[in-house]
Amino acid sequence: MSIYVIAPVFGFIQFAAIYAEFSYLMDSIFKSHMYAMFGFLLINFFLQVMIISLLSVIQTYMQLCYQNYEWWWRSFWVGASCAIYICIYALYYLSTQMSLSDIASDVGFLIYIYVFLGCYVFAAGAISVQASYIFVSRIYSN
Repeated sequence: MSIYVIAPVFGFIQFAAIYAEFSYLMDSIFKSHMYAMFGFLLINFFLQVMIISLLSVIQTYMQLCYQNYEWWWRSFWVGASCAIYICIYALYYLSTQMSLSDIASDVGFLIYIYVFLGCYVFAAGAISVQASYIFVSRIYSN
């Protein structure tokens, strides 16, 4: 399958797993609500790492079955593809939940979100590539 098909599908699966916690986190950061679910956030972080790893391994296995051994960048983009949905949700959140009266606060919101997205892309991509690398090294070491 093409990366243009796999990445959005796998990104949606990742975003569906973190949607509730992410919306609650956005409310606590940008609406000054008290955030009190740090244990749940930690569990959700480990769940996200597991989902990224498993989807990356599935994609790498499918690619290796079709004898395409160039799995590095595909693996990275499968892990980082959730950022597309986070960006769409952030723009939706900005237009529906935030007051659009002050342009400076909207620009500040967008800067914070895009810095977060940049960090998320590299972190999720690194997790995905590392999981695929461990998978490939284990199956070829036997």
